Amino acid sequence: MSKVYESLDTKILVDSETGEVIQQEVSTKVIKRVAQEDFIQVYLEDLAALLNVTAISEIRVLMVLWRMASFNKENDKAGNRIVLVKPIKEEIANELNLTSGTIDNILRKLLNKNLIIKIDRTIYSLNPQYFFKGYMKDRLKVVKTIIEYHIAPNEE
Repeated sequence: MSKVYESLDTKILVDSETGEVIQQEVSTKVIKRVAQEDFIQVYLEDLAALLNVTAISEIRVLMVLWRMASFNKENDKAGNRIVLVKPIKEEIANELNLTSGTIDNILRKLLNKNLIIKIDRTIYSLNPQYFFKGYMKDRLKVVKTIIEYHIAPNEE
């Protein structure tokens, strides 16, 4: 849950000879505290895949996926996961003013660019090599789990 704090700062400029107020300025400073779950970490060391995203619609869908991704809590292997059943895809399409077919096409492009990983028929994961929603200390566990899972089906 986020908390918003607000403070007022008043600056008054006074003429030293007459004591007249020449200028008065009131500014508001807003400080918003948000939970860690509201953030996603983006790893800047290897952004080559992200730089291949050139269409604005792909970036917009990716941002929605970032927001939807589950937060990885300690000892929880569900971090970075996104469930994309048909009604959810339709919600994304409506939110972004796109068609469901366009959402499917964009998801295929994001899969081909390895920005998201298909775990099961309707379950995807943000590629934790690029993005992570969770505690820093748990990222390597998720990378290992996702990459091993992603590689295993291809071996058979």
